Amino acid sequence: MEIVKWINTALGIDNTITVPILISLIVFIIGGLSKFIFEYIKILIKRKSTRQRFSSLLNKVADNLKDKERNTEKFYPTITIENTDGWKYTHKPISYLEIIYLIDFNEIHNSFYSKFRWYSKNKRIKKEEAFHNIWDTLSNIKFLESQLEKNLLDLQNNYKEFHDQYRYFLQEYQNYHERLLNEINNNLPRKGEVLIEYLDYQERYWSHWTKLPLKERNYPHITYSTIINPMYKLNQKFPELPFVEQSGPLILQCEHNYAEMKNALKTSYKQFKGYSSQYKNSREKILSNIENIGWINNFTN
Repeated sequence: MEIVKWINTALGIDNTITVPILISLIVFIIGGLSKFIFEYIKILIKRKSTRQRFSSLLNKVADNLKDKERNTEKFYPTITIENTDGWKYTHKPISYLEIIYLIDFNEIHNSFYSKFRWYSKNKRIKKEEAFHNIWDTLSNIKFLESQLEKNLLDLQNNYKEFHDQYRYFLQEYQNYHERLLNEINNNLPRKGEVLIEYLDYQERYWSHWTKLPLKERNYPHITYSTIINPMYKLNQKFPELPFVEQSGPLILQCEHNYAEMKNALKTSYKQFKGYSSQYKNSREKILSNIENIGWINNFTN
């Protein structure tokens, strides 16, 4: 071989030395090159696996968001004071979102950016923006989930606080009404047109309430519409009667707490209606950015 002769001439050695050296060099170079190629292939396979896993998890998160959208869409219309079946919403964390955050961000970032660099500048910029938009959306979803859980507790606690107060003052008024009836029946003659008219109206309200099915009588919107609000208006019509001065504060407390109950529910209604829209928007953003990056048909490459 010419190269062997050239080495022998240049270095003043013979084949017994040159050939073993060349064989060792060739083996070393081939071994190093093979190791480099093998390690690079391992990196490519790992990056592809990371892209596949991340993309699969994103699609599952999108499916979870669709379920969340449907659940909140069904839930928020029930947040009214007229609802007698209670509020049934089971908050289930988006487990796939938590799994995504367990993956090292740099690993995900590098797996995609190593692929983006092969695109033209404009396409690369669009794909990089879509990638960051996905992470922004995931961060918003994570915050949304934490707020929803908090708002569920607020709904229960705020409503319960005013509902308990409403029931307390309603019971106080019922007790007063019973004492008033006993006092009138035992001591006060039913005379005077104003007094008789007031008592007739009052009796009519209570009579209507007692004729309702037993199950319905204690619903707040029923007691309010049949007793509390009519009595509030009746007291305004007959401010000169002593009964008004005695029952007025109790009625006003019921009015106040009923209004606060409705306000608490109104706030929660708007919140969960907003959650339904935000889940929908988040899902659409994820799918849109997946498409912009090109994962819909070829995200595993």
